[in-house]
Amino acid sequence: MKWPAGVSGSNNKNLRLAGNLLGVAATIYLGWKIGTDNRWEELSDALTRLHRLSWIWLLPALLLLPVNILCEALKWKQLIRPIETLRLQQAVKAVLAGTAAGFVTPNRTGDIAGRLGFIRQQHRKAVLAAGLVNSITQNAAIVLAGLPSLTILLLRQGPAAPDVGKYAGWAGIFLLVSMVGLYGLRKVALGTQTPWLAGIRTLNTPVFLGQTAWSALRFVVFMLQLYSLFRLGGVALSPEHALLSLPAAYLAITFTPSVAWSEVMVRSSAVVFFTGIWGYPAIVAGFAASALWLINVAFTAAAGSFFLFAQPGLRFFGRQNIVGS
Repeated sequence: MKWPAGVSGSNNKNLRLAGNLLGVAATIYLGWKIGTDNRWEELSDALTRLHRLSWIWLLPALLLLPVNILCEALKWKQLIRPIETLRLQQAVKAVLAGTAAGFVTPNRTGDIAGRLGFIRQQHRKAVLAAGLVNSITQNAAIVLAGLPSLTILLLRQGPAAPDVGKYAGWAGIFLLVSMVGLYGLRKVALGTQTPWLAGIRTLNTPVFLGQTAWSALRFVVFMLQLYSLFRLGGVALSPEHALLSLPAAYLAITFTPSVAWSEVMVRSSAVVFFTGIWGYPAIVAGFAASALWLINVAFTAAAGSFFLFAQPGLRFFGRQNIVGS
């Protein structure tokens, strides 16, 4: 989950602590699930198949990465257009730099800082609020997909139903609070000329729906990538199980604090848990989630670091403030 910009130092420390603790717990859980999985022969068979045609399933996961980045760049370009016009090339660089900056911060709170390097100094304060809208719409798309999945799992009273109920509750609360909060912020923003709120003043229903639609498209891309990586591991999720388990897993990931080192463990544990409801092997689920993290986060952050540190006016640890004076 991308938390709003401007999180206080003490809250950041608490998030980092929570992320570390949950990372340790996720690592223990993942190790236990894989260690107690008695289907190592299935994994051996899957690895044998990798030498033949199964490698073809890696191709969709890799080819969809540029699609994912392009969708986010177009979404970002459209969102900040009333404040500053970016070329598509600059928007792509901003997204990559944001991924690199977010990689080393709890729940990617530094994402917006990386993107600000491609915004003119006088507009950076205004764009901060747009970053809040960007985060909320992405999370809203995940909630809108994941909440029905969790509800169906609860109604079916599956073996893990009591454990997933809390995520459904928190997701519903988040969606409600976000909508009310954005409405209230826009009311305040329309009554003031404060630069920090300029990004909220441009928000209206068509903009919000457009941003959420872009986010939903990115979410579909995530699901297709994860499905193809399951196939790479020799496991074919049924359409029903994929539509219920994968959105629910992403919902759990969204509302679980994490830091850079533990994010892959949190992601893997969530996918292992929710696909495990249907009996899919933990080994393959953990592999698929970890591979997706490497493709979408680690590789992208590595590429984005070049653009991040190439910005001469962007200082993270110097005296100059990221949003200017």
